[in-house]
Amino acid sequence: MNVTIGHAQPLDRSRLRNLALVSTAALLVSVIVVTASLDAQAEDLAKINEMIDRTNAAERNYLEAKQDHVNNPNDVTRARVVATKQTHTQRSNELDSARLATLAEYSGLVEQDIEQLRTGADTWEATAREIGVHPSVIGIEIIDARPPPFVGSEP
Repeated sequence: MNVTIGHAQPLDRSRLRNLALVSTAALLVSVIVVTASLDAQAEDLAKINEMIDRTNAAERNYLEAKQDHVNNPNDVTRARVVATKQTHTQRSNELDSARLATLAEYSGLVEQDIEQLRTGADTWEATAREIGVHPSVIGIEIIDARPPPFVGSEP
């Protein structure tokens, strides 16, 4: 059986089979490439999720230490106050480290470069915005700076 496509020469069965095998091989290679790309994207997403979890945990620890310091400012011993401040400082450093790693992952910059930008910026929010990352990625809540409306009776 011969098949003619357009003005080309007729194709016999063996040429058709070879063409089908080449097409199948090309399709298989395409599927393998797409699968590898999806695997790489899944790995990247897992890394980002891990960094977000790390940032959130560090922020919770920081807020707990800060609240402990606020709730117990007149503890009975100076040692307790010193220990609380040290915990607060340690957890603050952990939070900074997690934010730094997350900003590096999201921006594609090196942590040392972000750290240099951070020393020149006033806040983490400013640093994030400067490198084009939304501050919410590192747990910074953007709050409207206007005062709340007056509630109650006028004095």
